[in-house]
Amino acid sequence: MNKPTNTKNWQISVNDPTVILEDVEDIAQAIFLILSTIKGSDPLRPEFGSDIYTWLDQPMNMVQPMLVYDVFSAVEMWEPRVKLTNVRLINWEYDKKNVEIKGYITAQEAQVDMIINL
Repeated sequence: MNKPTNTKNWQISVNDPTVILEDVEDIAQAIFLILSTIKGSDPLRPEFGSDIYTWLDQPMNMVQPMLVYDVFSAVEMWEPRVKLTNVRLINWEYDKKNVEIKGYITAQEAQVDMIINL
């Protein structure tokens, strides 16, 4: 396992426990964890997560505004290091649902672009 550098923000990768994520990779994984956690499923933080799963079985044209709102709200509440500028549904098929997220890291003014697979 690699050791974190002199940063206070880091976490272990959920995909490979021998890898430590820092900086943008750390934030991207934090956003993924926020959006993939159903509210109420973390007993120590019952409000942690998002409500996007309530929209996953609905037609895209009907749920897009609510889903985008839920993504913005959840990330704004649980990830203060990021300011989102755009959230867009890019794929809404039966077995593939993808959300594109754009924003910037507030402390560094660095751009963050990612696609979340739901």
